[in-house]
Amino acid sequence: MLKIREIQKTGLTLIRKLRVLFIGGKDVGCGCLRCLIENSKIDVVGIITNPSDTAKNRWYESAVEIGLENNIPAYAIKDINSSKSISLIKSLFPDIVFTVYCDQILSSEVINIPSFGCINLHLALSEEYRGCYPTTWAILNGEKRVGATIHYIDTGIDTGDIIAQKEVPIGDTDTGKTLYDKCTQAGIELFREQISSATFPNFDRRKQATTSKTKYYKRAFPTQEIDFSKPGNEVFDHIRAHLFEPFPPPYFYIGDTKYIVMKEHD
Repeated sequence: MLKIREIQKTGLTLIRKLRVLFIGGKDVGCGCLRCLIENSKIDVVGIITNPSDTAKNRWYESAVEIGLENNIPAYAIKDINSSKSISLIKSLFPDIVFTVYCDQILSSEVINIPSFGCINLHLALSEEYRGCYPTTWAILNGEKRVGATIHYIDTGIDTGDIIAQKEVPIGDTDTGKTLYDKCTQAGIELFREQISSATFPNFDRRKQATTSKTKYYKRAFPTQEIDFSKPGNEVFDHIRAHLFEPFPPPYFYIGDTKYIVMKEHD
């Protein structure tokens, strides 16, 4: 009997459903998870998300709740690379792992478990923006576009081979929240297209280019305080980049008095 890796090499058709492990959460992750569940060629064998996924004050959909609705085992795990987590992942026998809005970096041991590899959806054009808060940073840096990238996972951060991308233009009045929502929808659409494609799960791929334009940001969030010594366009971009409910809004001080800037509701 041919094993998965042999099927992958020979290009033969896989008769049984593909065993998929989903890792991630937030709205974009839950949207992609629903795409996986709805795909008749896929058997979602498990869901791994963050402990915050079940918090009562969360502002996004819960991947755990989707798992409960569809009789899929779901786990809220703090350390994806622990020996206990690795044993759990191996016990699920995934053919492929998809990560979407996963806030942990997968170790090489985890990456090497599935036969068809680990694949990530990143809400940016990954040759331009890698790491955290790409939509916020794109507005702060005066960019005219951002997007979504589906790529293989390697030991770097958002550096793996690219499968597909979709550009999202940044409008002059986009805020951090509206741009995030646009990229979320673009990412889900791109994800659905790729898992429904004829090449799935043997995706075409190309190496990423790292250039002087490639930016990488760690977890530290840019300050919300407005610096009025900067040019007017930068002040405007700073304000709209930080308009993202329910997070703290941009603010400034006059003397000891703090003023916050809020978006007028439609």
